[in-house]
Amino acid sequence: MRNKRSFILLTLLNGYLIGCVGQNSSKSVVTHKVPAKELIVPAIALARRDRIPAGVIVGRESYCALVPNLAQSFATGTVKEAFAEIAKATGGSVTTDGKVLVLRVGTPPKRLSKALSFKFPRFPKVDGTLPDLGALLDGWMLSTLPENNGFGSSIGISPGEETLHLPESTNVSVQEVADKMVSLGSKGIWIAMDTNDDSSDSARTMSIDLYSYANTQVTTQMECP
Repeated sequence: MRNKRSFILLTLLNGYLIGCVGQNSSKSVVTHKVPAKELIVPAIALARRDRIPAGVIVGRESYCALVPNLAQSFATGTVKEAFAEIAKATGGSVTTDGKVLVLRVGTPPKRLSKALSFKFPRFPKVDGTLPDLGALLDGWMLSTLPENNGFGSSIGISPGEETLHLPESTNVSVQEVADKMVSLGSKGIWIAMDTNDDSSDSARTMSIDLYSYANTQVTTQMECP
């Protein structure tokens, strides 16, 4: 079973860009600083609006770091531009892995980056909703860590939810599997987090979660002080 975590709810409704709609990016004024998480929210809304498969890699330090409030400048831009602004503000980077746009917020914790790069000799074919596929991948990722003693996961498909079909693949990394998953169906986003950065050896602080753009809500499991 997946570990219980503290949840904060990020509600991403169509066209909801944190009060940014209709603003002209060239006239936006940065008046104060906010935690980086408050820029990630409207950036994800852009990805969902345009159905751009995406990924976010982040640790607590970068997620909670104070950065200029650039959210208004996202209103008339693209998700790639928004990700670039976040990367610039946090010292991170943006890459395109095939068709998936990946944002690294600041410098991700080393052990999270290592876990995402772990290669499976074989990842099985599986059917399920995108969150369910993500739950399976999360368990597989955590099982690669020496401090983890195993995991349990089940795939349960609810009536009316989009069922996806992931084919079997070989010699693929955790991140590559996540990219394949969010490229299916209505597309989606994966979010890889470490709530304690590199300060803890516990596997309980790491997770990768997948969300479908067919839904209106994204949840992430990190609180800032």
